[in-house]
Amino acid sequence: MHRSRVMLLCSALLAGVTIAAPAAPATADEFNGCNSVSGCLPDNFDHTYCWGSSFTASDLRSAANYGMGNLDSQTSYFDTFIGTCGSVTDLIWHTMSSSTTRGDYLCLAKNSANECEQARVRLNPTLLTNTLNREKTACHEIGHSGGLAHSDTASDCMVNGAVTSGHRTYNDHHRAHLNNRS
Repeated sequence: MHRSRVMLLCSALLAGVTIAAPAAPATADEFNGCNSVSGCLPDNFDHTYCWGSSFTASDLRSAANYGMGNLDSQTSYFDTFIGTCGSVTDLIWHTMSSSTTRGDYLCLAKNSANECEQARVRLNPTLLTNTLNREKTACHEIGHSGGLAHSDTASDCMVNGAVTSGHRTYNDHHRAHLNNRS
């Protein structure tokens, strides 16, 4: 757990405040104000990541590595793979099973500045049957971890749904948002 989250929890406990468990997300890509409309700002430009216990498929790991490397090469963010997931890991990758969702993003812990300190990203191998859409979806969900929202008109990975070409990187507009964390 990041230091600011620990300090917030300790302060609340000392003050006798009861801390409620976070509510379940209402829809995919949503948690406490971090959602597909407004995105969710991360706590910093460092994105450490690891594989959750369900994330074993090599094609999904390859897509996740592509997406993380893409974020690193296109923006001010930098990625670091860590072998063991822990309380200070920024992104934890998992596999999901759903008949309708290709992937999702969920902020698991926020700090007192309302920034996401740890998130989970899931990819659905049943619906991601080719490299293009695996990489596009990984890029898309990582975009949420940088504060990007969905786009109906984007020429990049933040557009929703399956694609038949392109859409595996961020456009200039989204790169500017990522680099400014706004």
